[in-house]
Amino acid sequence: MGLMKYDYAVVSVSFHQQSHYSEVSTQAGWVAIPGRVEAEWAAESSDSSLTRTSDDDGGYNFTGMGGIGAEAQFTYQIEVPEAGLYKLAYRVATPRDTKGFEVLANDKKVGVELVTATGGYHEWQTQQGLEVQLHKGRNTVTLKSLDNNWKLNWLTLTKS
Repeated sequence: MGLMKYDYAVVSVSFHQQSHYSEVSTQAGWVAIPGRVEAEWAAESSDSSLTRTSDDDGGYNFTGMGGIGAEAQFTYQIEVPEAGLYKLAYRVATPRDTKGFEVLANDKKVGVELVTATGGYHEWQTQQGLEVQLHKGRNTVTLKSLDNNWKLNWLTLTKS
């Protein structure tokens, strides 16, 4: 599993004057577990956008027109100290019950999580999920959306 790479073009603008473009490359990092994994730490994401969250602790969340899209996918690069089962929890907001998302660990389907109504897009709830088998060291955890109308602020994986 290689690190995912991001390429950016950076330009400075002042009083309608523009500098030359500078090319910048960076690699997505590995997130150590246990601990919170912020939504915006995804090494890859699609069919969604990042916005400032209305949740208590600030930061960002994934959303989009009508919430996260039904084809959205988020891949996180997770590093764990020991192999075993890790319990998933996720911080979400949604005005209705949704079909949720599929969970994959190292590209293998683990199961499906429902995202149940929280009372609206600004009513955040931590919902408890399934157990994910991870091996010692580096793993990928992917969330594949099965529905729209939900937002994701963060997730946690805690050793069972």
